[in-house]
Amino acid sequence: MYRRPKRLTQDLVLKGHKEALDELLAELNRQMDVHWQLLDLDNLDATRKDWLRHAVETLTSHQGQAADIAAEFCQDWAQIFTGQGMEILKPGLQAAKVIHDTEQALDALGPAGIKARVAKGISPEAASAQALKAVKAAMEKRVLDADRQTVIRSAAADPSAKGWRRIASPGACKFCKMLAGRGEVYDARSVRFAAHDNCRCQAVPAWGGRPVSVHQYIASKAKITKQERQQLKDYLDALDDGGTPKGAEPEPSRATRTEEPLPPQSRRSSRHKEDEEERWRRQQALSSDMSDLDARDGLDREVLESHELDFIERFEARGERVKWIRRSPEYRPTNDFTWTTNGGQACELKSTTDKYSTISKRIRTAAVNAAKQGVTKDVFIIDLGTRRLPDKLRHQLGRYNVNSGRGRIRALYVMHDDGAAFEEIRLSE
Repeated sequence: MYRRPKRLTQDLVLKGHKEALDELLAELNRQMDVHWQLLDLDNLDATRKDWLRHAVETLTSHQGQAADIAAEFCQDWAQIFTGQGMEILKPGLQAAKVIHDTEQALDALGPAGIKARVAKGISPEAASAQALKAVKAAMEKRVLDADRQTVIRSAAADPSAKGWRRIASPGACKFCKMLAGRGEVYDARSVRFAAHDNCRCQAVPAWGGRPVSVHQYIASKAKITKQERQQLKDYLDALDDGGTPKGAEPEPSRATRTEEPLPPQSRRSSRHKEDEEERWRRQQALSSDMSDLDARDGLDREVLESHELDFIERFEARGERVKWIRRSPEYRPTNDFTWTTNGGQACELKSTTDKYSTISKRIRTAAVNAAKQGVTKDVFIIDLGTRRLPDKLRHQLGRYNVNSGRGRIRALYVMHDDGAAFEEIRLSE
């Protein structure tokens, strides 16, 4: 639970809030490890109901505790800024619809998730481990949302509060840093707290500060149009890894002073040729789902090449996540990964030069050879490394389907400028 610090300062109160949530999530995961044993892999249908009952009870209990933590945190935070406490308004965690939605989500990720993976040829044990990981991630997000919603609803109920601010967690991705900005204030009544899996950013009530920018507002809307999504991507491309426009003077908020790790680009600049163990350590440190590459069912671990790891690190720095796909033991073609933060579409990665002839040949060869064996490769991401994407090449890539004859594709993306820029190519038909 939240422990009130001896001195009420922004840094100490934030630290106490984070530590209380970390302890709560650790306990949640311990309990879910125990409850997971209720599922019999040989008889999921018969054991599903008992597991689901325990899982929902555990989740709602921890959501309630998270709301309590937020309530105590808000009182201390308000004391710092106003000299008094504030009215607390918690979300309706026990509403029938909330419980029903929770049951459906956990059932889909848990027992149904195991079945879906087994149907794809994954062993029951590996399917169970992957499903448990997905269940835990979803439960953690819902617990943290209970904390954040308590803060946001309480800020909306306080007549003197202007709204809420986002505090980026240490090591936050570019997307989260952009949303946190320089302490801009969100209207508690009009936007949501945008959060990806494993996001540990905090919400705090605000009694003053500048309003959010149009890009921060768009990213926090409940529904984003395709045009707004592209606008947001273009804006993110123009930001540095700190989430601020390139070339702008840094202006850290007094409530967010943290020492950040070097971005992947800085670490890569002096990298020597890596052996397998070095690459394995980098692979293990990724935030994306790499579990399919672990040793299992008589298969050795699969270690990615340096250029593949470089791409994932740059991609993750942009707030994206992937699930990497193991190469087929039967040497059938496979896509490289599913893009989990973009609808789960299967993607093929090509790290290459900025010559159109090379890029088009590699796309066409991969697409055609896969089709011969009944595999679809129609979404490609081209990684140009440190090179910029010239206008001429952009135009040539846009006409790929027109000129290719065979190996037509559905979507094409290019990452360039060492990950600082990422864009979708508009393909002409």
